[in-house]
Amino acid sequence: LPEYLDDYAATGVATKTCQIEEAPRVLVIQLMRFSYTATGHSLKLTKECSIPDRLCITKETLVPGHPSSSAGSGGVEYDLLATISHHGHSLQNGHYTASVKDHQTGDWFHCDDEDIRVQSQSHSHTGLKSSDVYLVIYRKV
Repeated sequence: LPEYLDDYAATGVATKTCQIEEAPRVLVIQLMRFSYTATGHSLKLTKECSIPDRLCITKETLVPGHPSSSAGSGGVEYDLLATISHHGHSLQNGHYTASVKDHQTGDWFHCDDEDIRVQSQSHSHTGLKSSDVYLVIYRKV
């Protein structure tokens, strides 16, 4: 991702822009779920966030000249493929689980070590809100 400083002024005020040169087939987004104190200790951030089933990378986010940034194009669309969650209170301990979608059947599977099971309808990822998800994986449509 190229980074640019827009409208840089002598005052040192600037904005940062990131654009995608080439939209990947699989998009992995890491949510910053930890912060550090002044003494260097880590804290887990547990603010709930919404994770959409479909993600659209708008043409403004793509580098000009990208095929999906042309006039009339809405950008690049992705479907939610998987989430990875951290259960615990700090970086030093916890447990990881994953939820993975079977694109052929549409079923979601919850993976917890060797225990893999189909998630019930109540665990649908439509409008998923979570305070434990820290990796979100999307597949290009």
